[in-house]
Amino acid sequence: MLVAQITILHALLLSVSANDYNETDELGAAAALFAGDVETAVQDDRIVWPESPIYSESGNFVLFSDVKWADPESGLACGMLWKFDVATEELSELLKCSGLVGPVGFDAVDGLPGDIANLSEAGSNGLSWGWDDGTLLLNQHGWNRMVLLSLTDIDAVNATIDASLVTIVVDSYNGSALNSPNDVDLTGDGELIFSDPPFGHQYTDDANAFYSSFDRMTQSETAVYRVSAVGAEPEKLIGFGAPPTDGRYGPNGVGVNEANGDLGVAVIDLVDARVHIYARNADGSYATEPKQILYQNKSYEGMPVALVDGLTFDAELGVLFVNGPAGVYIYEAPEDAEGDYEYMGFIRLNELCSNNGVGGGYLWIVCANEGLLRVPLAVSDEDESGVSMHALSMFALGASYLALALSA
Repeated sequence: MLVAQITILHALLLSVSANDYNETDELGAAAALFAGDVETAVQDDRIVWPESPIYSESGNFVLFSDVKWADPESGLACGMLWKFDVATEELSELLKCSGLVGPVGFDAVDGLPGDIANLSEAGSNGLSWGWDDGTLLLNQHGWNRMVLLSLTDIDAVNATIDASLVTIVVDSYNGSALNSPNDVDLTGDGELIFSDPPFGHQYTDDANAFYSSFDRMTQSETAVYRVSAVGAEPEKLIGFGAPPTDGRYGPNGVGVNEANGDLGVAVIDLVDARVHIYARNADGSYATEPKQILYQNKSYEGMPVALVDGLTFDAELGVLFVNGPAGVYIYEAPEDAEGDYEYMGFIRLNELCSNNGVGGGYLWIVCANEGLLRVPLAVSDEDESGVSMHALSMFALGASYLALALSA
């Protein structure tokens, strides 16, 4: 076993050039995670603002939302659920008006949200696979809620679904409509954690869409919630205060580090792009104050520093991927509750790239001007010897420096 580990380690070290360990190289230590450069999986003029890529192991495809896609017939920005087939490299329209499908929601007028004509992004946003195979959890900006549906119920020809086949998972808290559920993570123990900023309330004629959306909040504050089952009352995990007294903080991407229970929340406040890491308490609740704050401070001309969006914890790799200003930030995610998140490297994309996901041997990234990107992963599962590839890659980083010292 030891000989096998050393052989694999040697091969891994040889696959990463010396430049990958140079302090001036932005990818830095994270180079050991990848087997190639950033690739464009699909680029299409029909894509406006893609979000939340998720990969299907059984179907070998990627789904992602388009929160701003406008229906050619109605002109409404009701969104699209896109499907990218990895084998054929074909992009198809899976579900039109993805932010409006299902039962009629709050404040409806003629079966649609009363302000639908004003909304600039009424499509679906955060996605997650559901509890059962083939089921999909989908956050809707149009109806400001989360729904559940089965992919087999979608009419593939017309890219539609009967409203009766869509189940409302959560749409209110304390008797009032949610602000606008944004991102969602289904944890290993079957609990849903989702963020609730007001971004779905942005109007096309707003002078400052971000700030104006807070004026239309239906809840007293933005927050992160947990819900245990379909139709259950959500539990508020973290509240960010009522604007303007406590600022206009928009919780965006959310994810749970399954190794130690930490909760990661990307926060937009138009000042500092950052990710809050909250510790999980023994009773399952979360600390009200972050134990660590990860700042995304890279930028370039024309890129708003405030952009921090989706994040993904990957258990096999033991890392956290964060979409922030100009690219993707990568951190080593600790396995113990006391460990710190260590910055590893940065994938510079110089584009507005909202979100990411891992699956099928790739890191998938969605960007406004590029569509769907992917980066091949060098380590994603346990190798044939049963050695954890995350542990091996981290060991490789330290061993490389030792090897250089011994050869000097």
